[in-house]
Amino acid sequence: MAQQSFDPDQFTKMGQLTPTYHRDVYPAIDPKGKADGKVVLITGASRGLGKNLARVWAEAGASGIIVTARDAANLKETEADVKNANSKTEVLALTLDVRNPAAYDSAFQQIKQKFGKLDVVIANAGVVSQGDSAFPKIGDDADPEKWWTDFETNTRGTFLTAHHFIKTFGGNGGTFIVITSGAATVTIPGLSAYSISKLDGVRIAEYLDVENPELRAFSLDPGIIKGVATMDAFKPFAYDTPELIAAFTIWLSGSETAGKLKGSFLSVTWDVEELEKYASEIVEKGLLKTKFLGAHAATIPEHQYAAILPRHMHAQMQIQQAFPPLPNELFLQVLDTIANNFGHDGGYNQRIAIPPSDLVTKTLRALTLTSRTIYLLASEYLYSRCLYLDNCRSYSRFRRTFGLHLGNHPDALEYGQAGRNEALFAQAQISRHITSLFLSPHKSEKCGRNTPMIRLAQIIDLCNVVAPTLKKLALDMQPVYAPTSEVRLLSPHVKENNIFLGMTQLEELVCSFDTMDYFPYPPLNLKRLAITMQGLTDIMKTFVFSIPSLEQLIFLRPEEFEASEINEWFDKVRGRHHLDIVLVDVNANHRTPEGTRDWTPEDRVRVWEVDVPKSYYGDADDLELCDGWIWNHAVAGTLWTQAKRRMECWSEIQGRIGGEPAP
Repeated sequence: MAQQSFDPDQFTKMGQLTPTYHRDVYPAIDPKGKADGKVVLITGASRGLGKNLARVWAEAGASGIIVTARDAANLKETEADVKNANSKTEVLALTLDVRNPAAYDSAFQQIKQKFGKLDVVIANAGVVSQGDSAFPKIGDDADPEKWWTDFETNTRGTFLTAHHFIKTFGGNGGTFIVITSGAATVTIPGLSAYSISKLDGVRIAEYLDVENPELRAFSLDPGIIKGVATMDAFKPFAYDTPELIAAFTIWLSGSETAGKLKGSFLSVTWDVEELEKYASEIVEKGLLKTKFLGAHAATIPEHQYAAILPRHMHAQMQIQQAFPPLPNELFLQVLDTIANNFGHDGGYNQRIAIPPSDLVTKTLRALTLTSRTIYLLASEYLYSRCLYLDNCRSYSRFRRTFGLHLGNHPDALEYGQAGRNEALFAQAQISRHITSLFLSPHKSEKCGRNTPMIRLAQIIDLCNVVAPTLKKLALDMQPVYAPTSEVRLLSPHVKENNIFLGMTQLEELVCSFDTMDYFPYPPLNLKRLAITMQGLTDIMKTFVFSIPSLEQLIFLRPEEFEASEINEWFDKVRGRHHLDIVLVDVNANHRTPEGTRDWTPEDRVRVWEVDVPKSYYGDADDLELCDGWIWNHAVAGTLWTQAKRRMECWSEIQGRIGGEPAP
């Protein structure tokens, strides 16, 4: 059995334009001798990526390298590294704050006096100030001036560097490369300043291309860099070598194909030979300009290019082919109505998953079988709304759909047997639509006698496949077979093997009490969490209170509930945004612990109570009732909006008992 099912390339694959990707130097961009005679300026070169860029450019034969940074001491180390890499390379180290306009004239005059020319500028200086703490969001208590810090360096610094390069050297025939980030193309709560300022870098490169046609301007995503300061959540994915990034910048500065792509946003992981093959089509269709940012998830061939058209345009083209007599708007309305509004409560759009027995799921499945064209539309709704995996067989078949190995299993395909239409499945881009999943793989009568229980490794491998796009997840680990020997072998508790690590878009999680025993590291941007556990264990507390974005926490009321636990919650949430803690129990069990603190309007923690209805016959266990109540409302999408009341503080109770109002 493999030790882990963790995929370190999953974020790289998400942003892939070319079918082939690379995370280290490969023959087509081998930089040896390709920088001969060139003079290059690298900002932010005192450490990390900038320091490595300078070294590789020297090794590639650059005749002159200018390195700048605010840290003069570390800059001397970079200067020494360059000289050690190539004794023939002349080095000019300049202490420069890219945010300071007054510092540029002198710096560029020194460059001109020493080298007489400047062929390449790599605007590498950058900061991510919001990453220093708990990822504050717009409107949080964080200092607004700190939010602006990223723009001072990432936007203003890049502009000033480009401005003085063109002003001093003209830029004709030169190359200007903005080191941006994949964060420019996505929305990550708490990283607004960094993401927007990095998108500014993309736009600066596009404007340079339009306003200075002789200049080769690019914005470059450096990937997730190995051996360089990276956010903790992304360290397990950091395999893009600094040497690859440096080699890509050298390719941009000299390749004829790169010249065709000037003004574009590119990633160092994309294969340059495949970029050359499709360069004309990329330019013609504007695939790498901001109006289509995010479109690079599709590959270049025409049958896949259609996937990046605006959804309503693509859908209307398909409907016209499949149902010529039916108006486009009407058919789309039918699909939306089926998926969002049909049913007993009209709340399907909030559900985690619609069960297989429901009319909505049955209708969408039937539509996927009507034609290839309608499959592409109906499957989007089916996979985004109806992933309700409540038994071993449905779970195994879903794993089979994604090509995961079933081994000796009743549902495993025979050798050579087709499991799906590969071309159609790829065209539908199913994995992009999986945003919500209910997972509780019990072994029931539906599974048959020979169907084995789901094992821990099979949970890990599937969750890693669907992790990048998930927004809602209900995960019941109780029916999963996980013997101690297998847990030791898989080491799910190790950060690199944690399924939540890749779920960067997950906002809503409902899980069984044992989930954190296997996966103790939380999703980065979780907002709502429900745990079917009475109280919180130490592992759960570490999990819960290390989520800076958490807004609502639901769990079963502790059996022995004391005021000290409430005080602990207040201590752990101190300095963060507000957290609503909701305690679930039958009405008769709710009571305020003696000595509970007084509530104030400034409290960052608010404690609420929710009543679970008792069984009509009174024969059901309270714990089972509350456990089932959480799961039922979670799947139905009504858990987070249930009616609740604020827990009384102790002084309120004393005042009521004594007949006097609490102070």
